[in-house]
Amino acid sequence: MNGSYFYGADETTSASTPTQAVHNHRNVPATREATYIITLIDIDDLTAIDLSQEAHAPSDSDCHAASVQIDLGIGHGWEPEAVEVLFVDSVYRAGVAHGAPADWTDADSIEDAVERYLEINGKEMTA
Repeated sequence: MNGSYFYGADETTSASTPTQAVHNHRNVPATREATYIITLIDIDDLTAIDLSQEAHAPSDSDCHAASVQIDLGIGHGWEPEAVEVLFVDSVYRAGVAHGAPADWTDADSIEDAVERYLEINGKEMTA
């Protein structure tokens, strides 16, 4: 499903689109496709320390967490547990952690944050 996002528990979404670049510190040609699967998780299941701390900080905001599997194309394979996303819907911000402290961006949804992280569809991370 391209362009779809689910808020229900245990639902996933995936997309496959050409990327302009991949924001994961690898040399992946611009013509590769990045396929991803988003699985919603409980905020208590976040393993990225900074995302977990943000999710549990006192706030009136609702937070949504996800684990993301990414397939960067031929020869790279799936990265099943390394990417986590925390979306704070009241301020439309998301943190994306990929084995390091989270990068934060403006985003409309978890899927939008993933697309910005992967620089898909002309999107990019914003400060």
